[in-house]
Amino acid sequence: MLRVNTIYPAFMGEVNAFGIGVPCTFIRLAGCNLRCYSNRGFTCDTPEALEVTHGKEMPIVTIFDYVCFYGHEVICLTGGEPLMQDCSELLEELTASGYKVVVETNGSFPIHQYRHIRNVHFVVDYKSPSTGETKKMVDSNWAIMDEDDYLKFVIDTNEDFDSMIQWVKDHEASYNGKVAAGCFWGSSMGYQELASRILRSELNT
Repeated sequence: MLRVNTIYPAFMGEVNAFGIGVPCTFIRLAGCNLRCYSNRGFTCDTPEALEVTHGKEMPIVTIFDYVCFYGHEVICLTGGEPLMQDCSELLEELTASGYKVVVETNGSFPIHQYRHIRNVHFVVDYKSPSTGETKKMVDSNWAIMDEDDYLKFVIDTNEDFDSMIQWVKDHEASYNGKVAAGCFWGSSMGYQELASRILRSELNT
């Protein structure tokens, strides 16, 4: 049983192993252990899934029936924070049936117990300093991420940007995944400025 907020068909809107825009079925689990804030206040883009009470208990077989009904090969397991719950049975059932799965996680739970499951790829957040949640990141995740996984930085402030650059420099030799950077909705630092600053940074020398 998993507590599910919603299941629906859509298109992948963020970086992942299978590409932005690919048709997929979203399985959004209920509940999140983090509360991210910025100087503009609360910044979560899915507040409807923050509380465990905002979902309903659903057997794995019922979740699987929804997936079969929508018919997309790619599945996005997201939240809330999906790894607050044990997702092993669901991931094993999905991949054994030929589905490809992206797990979007906030970075505060270990992923090692799912690494043995084939066709499961991760998009792991790195919570920037402006969120107030940086210290809750699980450092051990980074060493076991591979070339099909993404570590995602969402930038709001100059401190956030500097933190991302420093992280990449510090982990250049040990990290094997990809890095993605984006901006908070409403950030004073837009995507053009973010891209320009990355190109001017020490990473590009």
